[in-house]
Amino acid sequence: MPKIKDLPKVDRPREKLLKKGANALSKTDLLAILLGSGIKGVNVQALAKTIITKFNQDFLNISVDDLLKIKGIGQAKAMQIYSAVALIKRFYQEQNSTDLIIKNVQNVLTLTFDIRDKKKEHLICLHLDSRNALIKKETLSIGLLDKSLIHPREIFSSALENKSANIILAHNHPSGDATPSKQDEKIAKKISEAGQIMGISLLDFVIIAKGGHSSFYQALKHDKDLDYVADGFQMGIFDHFEEESIYKNENKSKFTFIDLFAGIGGFHLAAANLGGKCVFASEFDENARKTYEANFLSHNKELFYSGNFAGDITKVDEKDIPDFDFLFAGFPCQPFSKGGYRKGFEDTRGTLFFEVARIIKHHNPNYVLLENVQNLVTHDDGKTFEIICNTLDELGYAINASPLILSPDDFGIPAIRKRIFIPAIKKELTKKDKFMLNFYRQKMAEYNKKNNDEDSEYIEKLVNIRRVVKVVKGGRIFGFSALVVVGDGNGKVGYGTGKAREVPAAIQKAMDKAKKAMQEVPLKDGTLYYPITSNVGAAKVYMQPASEGTGVIAGGPMRSVLEAVGVHNILAKCNGTRNPISVVRATIEGLTSMSSPAAVAAKRGKTVEQITEKV
Repeated sequence: MPKIKDLPKVDRPREKLLKKGANALSKTDLLAILLGSGIKGVNVQALAKTIITKFNQDFLNISVDDLLKIKGIGQAKAMQIYSAVALIKRFYQEQNSTDLIIKNVQNVLTLTFDIRDKKKEHLICLHLDSRNALIKKETLSIGLLDKSLIHPREIFSSALENKSANIILAHNHPSGDATPSKQDEKIAKKISEAGQIMGISLLDFVIIAKGGHSSFYQALKHDKDLDYVADGFQMGIFDHFEEESIYKNENKSKFTFIDLFAGIGGFHLAAANLGGKCVFASEFDENARKTYEANFLSHNKELFYSGNFAGDITKVDEKDIPDFDFLFAGFPCQPFSKGGYRKGFEDTRGTLFFEVARIIKHHNPNYVLLENVQNLVTHDDGKTFEIICNTLDELGYAINASPLILSPDDFGIPAIRKRIFIPAIKKELTKKDKFMLNFYRQKMAEYNKKNNDEDSEYIEKLVNIRRVVKVVKGGRIFGFSALVVVGDGNGKVGYGTGKAREVPAAIQKAMDKAKKAMQEVPLKDGTLYYPITSNVGAAKVYMQPASEGTGVIAGGPMRSVLEAVGVHNILAKCNGTRNPISVVRATIEGLTSMSSPAAVAAKRGKTVEQITEKV
């Protein structure tokens, strides 16, 4: 049987539809377009013809089970056809239906107008289907409205009986004042919480009185003209009651910040959770702007309603930006990324750093934090990074003494996404040109709780996990290999590797080996006695003692070994390879090859004072 691509273009369903329109196609051709592809030996037209022939007049009543009985139709294609039929039937029903659709509060008021002038309190329930079409209007109670008397059982037993998907409650205030009382709010919360459990949303709780009306839905959404959503993403008022502020101290801002090249708000979320308030933000991408606004509008209306959420930062006058304490900016990374053309400042997007500098120069904030891809450090032989650092220096800011490259896996998050962070602080605050921030890996997991007390003395570092494959007769066996470093933080360190089908088992094996292989390392007040060079395979490591306060200047596997053994101040570097096992081995061999003055004196038969005295 010929494939569709072998047919003349004029006979192909898609091409025919584009050229002649749907009326020129047969039912078989239309279904073939919906299916997309056939199966081995049967092209899509033949498959479509089989379905049309089998069901013919009953096609609109087709079910997923019916379709699954046809050879070549799997669950995905069956659901695709069934959903298309259901969608057409839904639109047809809506266009030809006499159902009353409750679209907004005005529709509710029209249906419940009769209770406005009642002398007693009435509670009305509107039962709705998934399209918000009215199923039934029901009076639930007459008299004093009390949350202890209005039990969810009475409301939702009727809702279940009427097969309601949503409900709307309407209640009158004989006093003439439509302002919701605390009692009204308690009832609304109670019913909405029950509806969340029952799977029936309370769309709205409307208060009706001679003096007007009040809608909980509109009040919680902060929009008096907002319609209910039918057949879409419908949030009941429970969702709005339950929305919690991302700000831990929303009314007590500890600092203010601006969020440049904001994306969807990573910096904003972190700063807000630390007690900060965003006073200005900018983002050029329209989709990101929509997401950013959705994320933060309900928590920081002032930012959006004041016009301080800008688009193109190049068109913003720095004088129009409110004063702030912190500046966050993840300026575009494409000009510096390995995945881009790496044109750097020759790319228009690459020059956006200087827009940040323009704003810094005018406002002179206390703190700046920039973020970009790791490759920024080495781009153009380091010249790009040097220009950025020099610019910040000229603006009066102290920066980190070495590039601060961090990844989520440094903090126990299972993802590797290395980024360069450039923290800068006003020199008048630091009283120096450079400072040093140290971040340590936090990957201490619990292994074998029974041995917790025994193992609590150890510092355990998970250095690397990778997938491994073992080829055996009949196929391949997949597993994991783990590299672990263990130390006591006081001069002992060891490493181990382990393989297993599961990650925890591989880590445990590596941990056990590392503990058995621990060796002693002579240390001098948290650093080394003298510089060391060590080679293992292609890995060449160099370690040099450093003064107090320097910290561990080392990366990746070397840092894990040095922290585990108890080194607090050191300058270290690795060349030749990034293979974690080679780097760990070279580091440990270098450390264990070091001799203390006491050991050297003992070998020579002299005292420590004799071998250390200057000639």
